[in-house]
Amino acid sequence: MTTTEIIEMMNTNTLWSIEFTKKDGTTRRMIASRDWKFLEEHSDELEYIKPTNEPNYDAEALGYVRVWDCDNLGWRTVPSGERLIKIEPIKDED
Repeated sequence: MTTTEIIEMMNTNTLWSIEFTKKDGTTRRMIASRDWKFLEEHSDELEYIKPTNEPNYDAEALGYVRVWDCDNLGWRTVPSGERLIKIEPIKDED
């Protein structure tokens, strides 16, 4: 799955369960979001920090997608391609 496909997919739901292989070969699981409105509305509980400037690298060009890690409360990158094991939506609560 490409970075563009992951981003487009993540635009369809608020929270995602993501599993991938890290560079060191270990498996990482997280609950993540790219729903900036949701994150701002829940900034107190998720400790969301809106970026004040652009990162000094192009994550997408390197095959990564920037997400907010709702477990560890910080910005993380998720790899695209073969290292992505699973990405599943967590049902939005009405």
